[in-house]
Amino acid sequence: MRMFPTEPFIRQVMGSYEPELCKIIRTAWDKLSRNPDRSTFDLKRTVAVNMHQNVMNAVRSAYVDSSEVRLLEGHETIRLLLKKQVVVRLKKMDRRGYTRAQPTQATLAFTNVCSLPYAHDEFPEIHTVDFGYVLNELETKIETILVAARFGESVIWSYVANDVAGEAPVVGTISPPLAPASGTAATIIRLPVTHKDRKDDQQK
Repeated sequence: MRMFPTEPFIRQVMGSYEPELCKIIRTAWDKLSRNPDRSTFDLKRTVAVNMHQNVMNAVRSAYVDSSEVRLLEGHETIRLLLKKQVVVRLKKMDRRGYTRAQPTQATLAFTNVCSLPYAHDEFPEIHTVDFGYVLNELETKIETILVAARFGESVIWSYVANDVAGEAPVVGTISPPLAPASGTAATIIRLPVTHKDRKDDQQK
């Protein structure tokens, strides 16, 4: 059975990839915004589909020849396997880090602690997280980009992705993955901390 990934563990694995993934998402949104047909996209689904296609195209281009990132294609999306340890799903999120998707078997496997449908003996301990963008209330620009861990309908934790190339990721103490919680523990949501808040805390 898979275990919950801790935030420090995910920061350690994902830290060096976060600026590039942030760039991919922001560039995809900029491309969408400059689409000459953008003013006719009056359905949220149309905006989301175009954004998803832009992100997937960029992901293929950026990592197709990577030795550390494996692209897992299927169900009209691409997930990233980083360093044979973490599978990342790129999605639109709300401010908690919650992503909405149709409850397919692949989605349920991703958001619950169980065996993934594409798990392989070569990767015995694979953890999953969402990496996604949060739009402002008018959905006219990206407000922030988060990394979040899920268990079913609950967000276990989330943090603001490192959006600055060359800035060292905040890693902290690397803890082993957590076992599935029982009762109400899995429903606890820790609000994300911005770069500014982390720097202020360090100065105190």
